[in-house]
Amino acid sequence: MDGTFIAIINPSTPNDGAFSWQVSFGLISSDLYQIRISDAEYPGTFDDSEYFEIYSLVGPTSEIPGYSPLLLLLFTVGISVILLKKKANLKINN
Repeated sequence: MDGTFIAIINPSTPNDGAFSWQVSFGLISSDLYQIRISDAEYPGTFDDSEYFEIYSLVGPTSEIPGYSPLLLLLFTVGISVILLKKKANLKINN
């Protein structure tokens, strides 16, 4: 990111200390996002947040941070095998 303006989240909201919103789809993954909070009446009065990260979970290279896709696949296959064996044992015993 190069200090480029992306979007207005909300042009005006009550000053109650909190505001929730959905992050827009289509933003590129980056750890250089900031939010600027400004006074609607006096736009020259503002403050910028610390940098934060937005990352995409959509696409062929998507990963859930801290998890290996291979380990998740192996775990899923392992659980499936255990369940199939238990099902087979139930059929044999009945």
